[in-house]
Amino acid sequence: MNINYKLKLLLPYLYIFLFAYGVNAVLFVYLPKNPIQNKIESKNRINYSTYNTFFNKAPLLKEEESIKKEYFTVDKIRVKAIYAQKNNEGLAILEDKNTKKSSIITVGQDFKTYTLKKLFNTYIVLEKDEKEYKVVLIKLSSNVEYSINKEKKEELKVSQTGITISRVYLNTYMNNLSKIWNNISLKEIKIKNKTKGFQIINITQNSVFDKLGLKKGDVIKRVNKKNIDSSAYAFELYKNINEMEHFSVEVLRNNKMVELNYEIN
Repeated sequence: MNINYKLKLLLPYLYIFLFAYGVNAVLFVYLPKNPIQNKIESKNRINYSTYNTFFNKAPLLKEEESIKKEYFTVDKIRVKAIYAQKNNEGLAILEDKNTKKSSIITVGQDFKTYTLKKLFNTYIVLEKDEKEYKVVLIKLSSNVEYSINKEKKEELKVSQTGITISRVYLNTYMNNLSKIWNNISLKEIKIKNKTKGFQIINITQNSVFDKLGLKKGDVIKRVNKKNIDSSAYAFELYKNINEMEHFSVEVLRNNKMVELNYEIN
């Protein structure tokens, strides 16, 4: 009685054990043997591509530098005018042949990638990368000068209101700067390093300057009611004279101011 009673009590537990064992056996057969590994992907992950920056970019930089160096060469510079003084002082009008734009520069200043180092009567010296380049002043060809002289009519006409000058005649001087320096000599007057005008040291008889009423000893003080306070301004007038139809010049003559009026036609 006691044995049977104990067996009856143990049977439910035995059945549960056998059922659990059977389920475990089935799972052991069908489930994968390797453990499942969870993939944890960082939210801060950065997508990137690998580039060889040194070898990819270095040749491009060299190519760009080469293009810049070859972009503007000295043969593209035209010297339109030179005003050379003692001690390597003065001015030059340089033109970019590509754009036809000109600039007035002094010794030490840059034009494009070149530095003006020296000034002479007929040429200038430019420097770039410790190399010097000689650039000669342009000259008006004899054919052009001949055609201008052939076409000119009355050179000057003097009236009570002023002097009328033929533009064609004036251009024979403006287009040939050496012709200007051969007929008039100027000295820059400075007081405390400030330009106060230009004194006429010498003037050729029957030249355009003589016919314009200028005299030796005159100090040119003002042009078009503006003080000539620098060589750059004087050259600016020279460069733009083709655009003028009227202009006035005030000179100091024998301690008196004299005004000369001109018309260009």
